[in-house]
This record gives sequence, C-alpha cells and structure tokens, in this order.
Amino acid sequence: PAFDAAITEAGAGSLMCAYSGLRIDGGEGHPMCSHPILKTELRQRLNFSGYICSDGGALGFAVDEQHAYKDAAHAAAAAINAGVDINSGNTFEPAVLQSAINQSLISASQLDPMLRRLFAKRAALGLLDPFGSTPFAKLSVAKDVDNAEHRAVARKLATRGIVLLKNRDHRLPLAKASLKKVAVLGPNADSKGALVGSYAGCIVAAPINNRSQWHVNPDCNLVTP
Repeated sequence: PAFDAAITEAGAGSLMCAYSGLRIDGGEGHPMCSHPILKTELRQRLNFSGYICSDGGALGFAVDEQHAYKDAAHAAAAAINAGVDINSGNTFEPAVLQSAINQSLISASQLDPMLRRLFAKRAALGLLDPFGSTPFAKLSVAKDVDNAEHRAVARKLATRGIVLLKNRDHRLPLAKASLKKVAVLGPNADSKGALVGSYAGCIVAAPINNRSQWHVNPDCNLVTP
C-alpha cells in the first residue's frame, strides 16, 4: 500500500529499481531492474508515467554478480524491455546500446519513449531554462538543506531506525554511571567507509580514533561544523 500511495497519491515522478532479484510464486526469477513487474505493476496497474532508473551499478551487478546475463548488451536490453529508462552506471553507454540493437535485442525506436520521459522531467525541473532563472537555482545547500533543523531530523531518524536484533539479559541500554570502557572490535571498528556507507552526504561523524573531529567531503561546498 505504501508503494502504491507514493505513485497514486503523492505522484512520484521517478522510481529506482534495486539490486535484488525477485521470484514470484515459484516462477522464473529476474533481477529487479529487468523484472516484468516494472511493466505489469508500475506502468499498467498503477499507470506510472514517470521514469525508472536503475540503482547504481545494478545492471553491471546483474552480469558480474548475479550472472543473469552474459554481457552488458543483454543486461541493457533486458532492462529496457522491462521499462527502465536510465541507468546509474555505464551499461547504457552508446556502444552497448548499439550492440544490443545490432543483435536485435532491442530496437532503436524503443529509446524514443525513454528519452521523452527523461526530457519531460528535465523540462519540468527547469533544467532546459536559462541558468539561474528557476526557483530551484535560488536554493542554498547550507540554508535550505544542510541546516540545524534538517540535521536534527536526520539524527532522530537514524536513532529511531536502529534495529536491535537481540538484547540478551536486557544488557542494553548501558548504564553510563558504571561504564568505564567500551570495546569496539572487528575490521570495521574504525572504518569511515563502513560507518557512512555509499550515500553519506557531505559531513559525517568521525570514526573512533578521531571522534572529536569531523570529516568533510572536499567536493561539497559546505562549512565545517
């Protein structure tokens, strides 16, 4: 119901298919970015008219890790035939798409509705208008995105999103008054990459050994806290 509501009520303009695969009722399994339900459920049942984007590297993953397709051309064709419009990665490169067309895996005309959906969204966002002429151009990362209110919400969501799998003998929460030391073990104990993941944003808390510091992505035009 929540996914339906995102489309039918909230009017989502784009969706992303994930890395996972799906097998329905014992039928043939497919990676999500080439699964028939992208058409049967999204396009047909829910009348979704926006664009579908693959998760980052998901089509390459379908070749190299899931071994669902023998090469990029077959993975690209399967995704396009399922209804994917844009690839986060390099599987939709011109040479790959040309190879898929040459092998009759897809037709060149199939790219037309994909481009129409993508450019319709670009036009709606003002990306084809003169630079600085749209309301979006007036937004500031520091003022409108990375502000104190949004950081507080992010912290609250992160705290409430923690899942405790087992709390044997009710050892948690720890009693600060009697706590002297905490041992954090394992190869990821002091790993920034494991701490922040792939989509951490610009400013993140530091690993253990540098807990008094902040790490700032140099590509982000933000002020350190």
